[in-house]
Parts: sequence; C-alpha cells; structure tokens
Amino acid sequence: MDFSTILGLGLGLAILISALCLGHVPYSTLLNPEALLIVFGGTLTATTVSFSQSTLLQTIGALKGGNAESRLDPRDTIHYIMDVVGFVRDAGILALQPMLDSVEIPFFKKGLNLVLDNRTEKFIRDSLSTEIEVIYRQTMDYARVFETAGGFAPTMGIIGAVIGLIHTVDAFHDPTRLGSGVASAFSATLYGVAFANLFLLPLAGKMRQRARDEWFMRTLLLEAVLSIRSGEHPMLIEERLNAFIQLPGEQDEEYAELPTKAQKQYASNPGQAHQAPEATRQHRHTAILPTKAIFQEDYLQVGNRNY
Repeated sequence: MDFSTILGLGLGLAILISALCLGHVPYSTLLNPEALLIVFGGTLTATTVSFSQSTLLQTIGALKGGNAESRLDPRDTIHYIMDVVGFVRDAGILALQPMLDSVEIPFFKKGLNLVLDNRTEKFIRDSLSTEIEVIYRQTMDYARVFETAGGFAPTMGIIGAVIGLIHTVDAFHDPTRLGSGVASAFSATLYGVAFANLFLLPLAGKMRQRARDEWFMRTLLLEAVLSIRSGEHPMLIEERLNAFIQLPGEQDEEYAELPTKAQKQYASNPGQAHQAPEATRQHRHTAILPTKAIFQEDYLQVGNRNY
C-alpha cells in the first residue's frame, strides 16, 4: 500500500477512537467478542462465498502495490519516451535492440519488442489494447471484492445487534442489565458501519483509482509505441503525448513559453524539422482504446450505494 492509503486508514481509526474517548464510552461496552465474531467473521465468510479463491488471493496481493505503470508520473514518462524517440530517430530502431533490457517500463518494453519483431501496426494495437483491457478488468475485480465486503459488513452489524437485543430481552427480569445490554448490542452495528466506511469502501475506491491510472498510462504508452512504429516525427509524437496531460483549453506554461524537447533538437535543421515522414502524412492513427465495456463498469452499485 502507498503512503496515502496507510495515512488515510490510520487517520480514520485515530479519529474514531478519539471520538469514543471524548464521549467517555466505556471500553467494556465496546469490546464485545460476540459482535466482533459476527461482524468480521460473517463478512469474511460471505465475501469468501461470493468470489473464487484465486480472486481473493490476488486481491490480497494487490494491496501490496499496483503495477509499475500505476506509479509513473505522466510528465516524466513523456520525457523518458522522448529520449527513446530521439535515440531511435538518430540511430535507427534496430540500434535499440541491445539496449532494450535497460527500458524501465515493462509495458513500453513489450511494445518496443513488438516493433523490433517487425509486427504490423494492427497486431501491436490489438495485442497491447487487449492487455490494457484485461488488466483494467482484473483491478476492477479487486475493487469489487472490497465493495462487496463493504456491503456485507453493515448487514452483519445489524445481525449482531439483533442477537444482542435478544440477549437483552431475555434478561428483562433484571432492569439493571437493560441499559448495558442495549449498548453492547449496538456495538455490533458500530463495528459493521465503521469497518465498511473507514476501511473496505475506501480500499475499493483506491483500487478503482489505480485501475484508471494504469489504464491511462498504458494508453499513453500504446500511443507512443504506435507512433514509433509508424516512424512519425518526434515533434508530432511529443505534441500528441502532451495532449494526454493537458486539459481542454489549457496549456501548461512549460510548453507555452519554452520550446519542446523535439523543437530544440531539430531547431538547428529547419528543413528536417518541417519534413515529416511520408507515412505520417498519409496515416494519422489514433490508439484504439479498450472497448466501451470498460466504462459500463465505471459506476458500480453495492446495496443502495452508488459509485
């Protein structure tokens, strides 16, 4: 897990404990073993039934950290890509073969491997687009595990509260136990709601955000690989990649006031700077993004909660 996830979960737990301490809630009332067993055990059981063993194990493993692409900064990645583009422009694509092991981005490295293997543009686009969609769906499945558990936890809390109230009613002949019994019964509801809203659902949101980040970065890298494959001019490649990180109607000051890296590189040769390859003029491709089925899962519903 990254630092923001650990910080958020720890802060939420600290705030909950502080609120209980400020309210002078007795610890004996909160520490209810029966409620803990029902909420956490019931949530775990229901979630285990809902998903396969492999999905659950992969979800636990995904908590340790996402793929390399999810941790990349878009601007730094574009600068890195342009270094590779400049090298290919000067030395040729085959000169990249002995240096391929030094490429730090796995998805980009795979794309360059396909280019070096002289695969067609359609084959590269279809292969990498399929990988983008598969990984996106896998990460969304991890998010669905936490969202499903987040839907079960409050329900288990209600079940625990009902069981606690049954015990309280059973002791109706002793009025001194009624107050503490009701308070102890509702501790299960507290466990369920807090567990869902402070831990499970935020983790689901983190997984969904990770899926979007990885999808975005891989789409950017796919566009770069296709541009290198078609032999486009570095200025056109950089301009296209910069469009990924600029909002409509906005232009970053770095690119508005300063010449781009490709412009600096070819400013000394105006003829070369304005001469785009024939393949570029005839074919302006756009990377094929994953199918629209991806966006149909973007808003998931768990119980009465819409995301």
